[in-house]
Amino acid sequence: MISKMKVQHIIGRVKQRAKQFLYLEKNGTKLAVTCCIGIYIAFSPFIGLHTAMAFLFSWLLGINCAVVLTVSMVINNPWTMVPVYGAGYFFGDWLLAFNTINHHAYNPTWIAAVTSWLKYYVPVDGFSFWAFMLGGNVLGVMLALLCYPFIKKLIYMAANKHHVLRTVVHSKRAVASLKAKAVPMMAQVARKSHLQRTLYETGSSK
Repeated sequence: MISKMKVQHIIGRVKQRAKQFLYLEKNGTKLAVTCCIGIYIAFSPFIGLHTAMAFLFSWLLGINCAVVLTVSMVINNPWTMVPVYGAGYFFGDWLLAFNTINHHAYNPTWIAAVTSWLKYYVPVDGFSFWAFMLGGNVLGVMLALLCYPFIKKLIYMAANKHHVLRTVVHSKRAVASLKAKAVPMMAQVARKSHLQRTLYETGSSK
């Protein structure tokens, strides 16, 4: 069982990494696009090629490969890959059935062996290669497009918050620096004032 301190440590690491990504990518729009590419790759049905796809998209679009890989691996990892691929498959199966396409009839010949293996683990009556391919790609593109405005808004909110916090910190430092310079000056003025008053009182007494 994961302890509360372990969860807080993981959340802290995620926040720290998110801040690092925000610092690396000065352009909020570009960072939002980078995150959405990672979302698409996470749902992509091209199993085993996700890392290659991340490098390819990073090279073609000039985006941060580390961000793409991180987003895709957060969504699609050994703990989540079954529901992720399952969602893509059932979405593709529904999409093809809705259009009254007998997609099982167009399966490659080797899919029969996959179906016989999967029926012991997944409640699927006949695996459809085209439902898996179509569903993962379409669902990945749809989720990437839907998430783009929300991710972009969150990035700009975080950037503005960081800018405000940085301004406050700089203001406090400026006040502290001014105070450090003002205190000796005020002490010097007070000493001069006291000396002048003492000399005046001495002259008056004579």
